Amino acid sequence: MPIPRNRNQTHYLRKPTSADRRRHKTLLAALIAEGERLLQRAQVAGGLPANLDGVKTADLDAMVEELHTTRLQWEGDMTPQRRNQILNELFNVTER
Repeated sequence: MPIPRNRNQTHYLRKPTSADRRRHKTLLAALIAEGERLLQRAQVAGGLPANLDGVKTADLDAMVEELHTTRLQWEGDMTPQRRNQILNELFNVTER
């Protein structure tokens, strides 16, 4: 199977393969670990230095939290039946 060339092909138009899920899990773990490392360094340094983009420690913390949430959404223990129930109750749709 050829490698999809854009995000729509990989994330929306086809069901993820086991390799896709493994890749996603690995990338999330790496990003979370790096974010936590940066947060720890910022804490030791007393915060991030002033920078041109105005990024603050709270911004970094929020991004790491978002990565944790994404991991739970993708790797959480919700059953397919429960997911379909929620989709149906909230949006009146079922997953294909």
